Amino acid sequence: MPIRRVPNSNLVINNHIYTRQELADTLKCPLQRIVAYIRDGLECCDEECQEIWGKDLKRYAEKIRRQKQKVETDEIHCKHCKKTVKIANRKITVKEYPEQVNKSGVYKILISGKCEICGCICIKFSWRNHFVELQDTFQIVETFD
Repeated sequence: MPIRRVPNSNLVINNHIYTRQELADTLKCPLQRIVAYIRDGLECCDEECQEIWGKDLKRYAEKIRRQKQKVETDEIHCKHCKKTVKIANRKITVKEYPEQVNKSGVYKILISGKCEICGCICIKFSWRNHFVELQDTFQIVETFD
């Protein structure tokens, strides 16, 4: 299972070698989290994984930050449930933003729908060229121009 909590790499020094305990103290986190980072791919200086370069931790933190979960067309990320969920009743509301245009001349749209689990209204942004796909997948309740 991938690590979700990203270490605060601003607290460490690039050219400094930390022991696991020093790193845990610096990041103000339990030692078990450092061990989990090592299991997840944080590089160590020695074979026993007792010493870690600050620059390796920064590289590892950046790698985790860049990993994004792909959200399918019929899914939305719920901030309340803290996970990707299906949109309830396949009903969405669409608001168009013609002032935000990409290089191809396609403008942004805001899609809002209810979380299937908790019922909160969740939003996500997409591009107008995906509108046909949305019409095939959902019942569009309202469109605001």
